[in-house]
This record gives sequence, C-alpha cells and structure tokens, in this order.
Amino acid sequence: MSEENVEIVVGLETRRLAVVRSLTQRGRELVFTEPKTRRGRRSLALDARTVAILEAHRRRQLEERIALGLGRPARDGSIFTDPLGEPLKPDSFSQMFDRQVAKLDLPRIRLHDLRHSAASLMLQSGANVKTVSERLGHASTSFTMDVYAASVPALEEETAAKVAALLD
Repeated sequence: MSEENVEIVVGLETRRLAVVRSLTQRGRELVFTEPKTRRGRRSLALDARTVAILEAHRRRQLEERIALGLGRPARDGSIFTDPLGEPLKPDSFSQMFDRQVAKLDLPRIRLHDLRHSAASLMLQSGANVKTVSERLGHASTSFTMDVYAASVPALEEETAAKVAALLD
C-alpha cells in the first residue's frame, strides 16, 4: 500500500506556505513527484498565529538537533522532518496523528478528514468560494461546492436569512 502526502515549504518571513511536490511512500521507499494537478502546486497566505506556531516548532526541531549533536540542518524550508532533516514518511505521520487523537480521547478520524473539516470551516466562515477552492488546489469552484457545501447546512440557512433581509 502506498500513502501520499504533499511536501510543504513554509517561508515564515513571507508568511507563505508553498505546496511544491508530493511525497509518496511505496514500501520503505520515499518518492517525490509533482502534485497531481497544476493547481496542486500552489502558494497560500498564512496568518500570524500559524506562523508563530510554525516558528516555535522550527525552534524545537533545532534544539533537538543540537541536543543530539547534529547541528543546524541544511534549510530547504521544509517544516515537518525527522531529527536528521529528512522528510517524514507519510504512513509514520498518519500513525503519529492517530496516536495523538487517541491520547487526547478525541473521536477517531483519518488525517485526511482534517482537510474536509478545514474546507467546511472556511466556507462556514464566509470565505470566498474561489479562495477556498484555490487553497484546496481544486480545478474549479463547482467541484469545491459539490464536495463541501452540503456539509455546511448553516450556509443554506445564512443565505435564506440574507435574502429575507434584502426583501424586508
């Protein structure tokens, strides 16, 4: 079985996240490929809080490397690596996620379900559908709406309220 994750590179100083390539695991081998679609390769704005969390994570990584006598890694901008600076294996990352969910006694979900949750939350927040679609790397806004809009019933209720307000 092969698992796939996208490799993300974060420019903390520019507050941007770039999806640059896919990381696929086949057995023990890691293979880098281009994202599945042209829209899969994208750059996204990050908010200040997320940047602060990622900076703290990067500091912890550096402290761990120094404690292990490994020194500073060659920086390519990757955030999620092992202590040697190598990319995390997708199945290992999924297993870490599963253990954390169990440890926190949260309902069991797949790591990929976080993407669905994020999309639904963005739409529920009133974010522009075009922006949500681009952040997800979808080919079209209609695909985004077909997949995610039904999962946000509040959108329909909000639309009904807005139309009613216009008619008043």
